Amino acid sequence: MIKSKVMKIYLRLLKFIRPHAWILTLATIFMLLNSVATNGVSVSMVIPLMDRVIGGKQIVLPAKVPDFLQGLIDKINATPMPVLFNAIVVFLLVAFFLKGIFTFFQQYLMTDASEKILRDLRDEVYDKLLELSLDFYTKMHTGKLISRVTYDTSIVKNAMTEGLTDFIYQSFQAFVCLFMVLSVRAAFNIDWILLILSLIVLPCMMYPIVRIGKKLRKISTETQELMGTVTATLFEAVSGMRIVKAFGMEDYERKKFAEENNRFYKITMKSAKREQLLGPITEFIGILCAALVLWLGGRKVVSGVLSPGAFTAFLMSLLLLVRP
Repeated sequence: MIKSKVMKIYLRLLKFIRPHAWILTLATIFMLLNSVATNGVSVSMVIPLMDRVIGGKQIVLPAKVPDFLQGLIDKINATPMPVLFNAIVVFLLVAFFLKGIFTFFQQYLMTDASEKILRDLRDEVYDKLLELSLDFYTKMHTGKLISRVTYDTSIVKNAMTEGLTDFIYQSFQAFVCLFMVLSVRAAFNIDWILLILSLIVLPCMMYPIVRIGKKLRKISTETQELMGTVTATLFEAVSGMRIVKAFGMEDYERKKFAEENNRFYKITMKSAKREQLLGPITEFIGILCAALVLWLGGRKVVSGVLSPGAFTAFLMSLLLLVRP
């Protein structure tokens, strides 16, 4: 019921995105290009670098692969090692130069969209305030209304843009990394047990994310309410400063504001603690899985069953899959 209500609210907020959909579409294209340039290219270069240049061996694909891929491998094998090494270095430099360009446009376009959405949202909230009755204003603190227009709209903007950016970009990252894992496994006939161990990490990571996420949602609501109270306290003191000075109430107002401000600090740190726990927990789960894969796959590399380049590319793809 709660999830359904949250989803309905989120879908209502998407109307603010529609006027700027073309900007988000362009940003999404640059996200896709960024993912391919960062992960796809860097991982694919590992195999010829490790096996052909450093190892000095021909790249052999034990499994049946498409003709275009076999043709590419044959061309790499026929290229002299110094020339291949130079080509790989140049290729990586070009890839990461393009990545920098794609990252700039991705971030700039998302910032442009988010600021336009924030502008539209504040305009609509202000229009709504102008339509409300005088009776409403006699019951509601002015400071809390100001907080709604300033602080709360920023949070909504983050939910619609930063959250949406992470969802789209990290989904692309996950897809590219998963594609690389499956491609390397298929091309080099890597044992299925390594792939199964790799995918076990996903449900293990979801559990702490869901548990902590539920608590963060509750804390976020409390944070918004407390920010409204802090703003209201500040506004009332500043607007009524003549009365405060006339009756010598400075100490009372100072104590009142300090208490509200400290409550806001505590709830903010409560939220920060839970947010910052997610990274180390999920990272440790991912590294634990990678360590198992390294132990099992490393033995096959040592025994000569598996190519060092193929296994390194497989392990890199797995580690890159952890973040998204």
